[in-house]
Amino acid sequence: MVGLIVEDNGRTVEIEMSGRALLSPKLATYGSAFVLSFLTMAVFAYSKDQGPESAVRRYHQAVFSQDIEAVRRMETGEGQYSKELPRLMTQLYGQSESMSLGKVQKDGRRAYVDVIYTLSGQRGIMALRFVVDKPDLKWRVQSDETVRLLSRMSRFE
Repeated sequence: MVGLIVEDNGRTVEIEMSGRALLSPKLATYGSAFVLSFLTMAVFAYSKDQGPESAVRRYHQAVFSQDIEAVRRMETGEGQYSKELPRLMTQLYGQSESMSLGKVQKDGRRAYVDVIYTLSGQRGIMALRFVVDKPDLKWRVQSDETVRLLSRMSRFE
C-alpha cells in the first residue's frame, strides 16, 4: 500500500506504509481525553491564581517570609506606606489564631479584598480590606490606599 509520494530533486519517491494504525482507536481516544483534561485543568489552575485574591495571598506569603523584593514587586502606588502595611500585617498575624479570605469586590481594574484575622484568646476578629489595582497584566496591592482606607474605617468615616 502506497501511503506517501514525495518529490525529491525532481524524482518521485513512493514510501510504502502498512495498513495498521500506530495506536489503537481506543488508546487514541483515551489519550486524547487525558490530554484534553490535563490542558483544561492547567488553564483553570492558571486562571484561578490570577485574581485579586491571589495577589493578596501572594503578598501575605512574601510579607511573612520577609521577602522584601517580592513585596515591592507586588505593590503599586507611591510607596508612602509600603513599610507600614507589612508591619501591620505581621503584628496582626502574631496576634491571630487564623486568617481567612473574606469578601472580594471587583470594580474594573480595582478590587477590594477582605482578609479576616481571628484574634487569639477569643478577642474577636479584625478585618483588613486590601485595595488591589491592576495597572498592567497583574493585580498588585495598593499599600497606600489600603492603609488610608484602614485609617478611615478606624475613625468610622
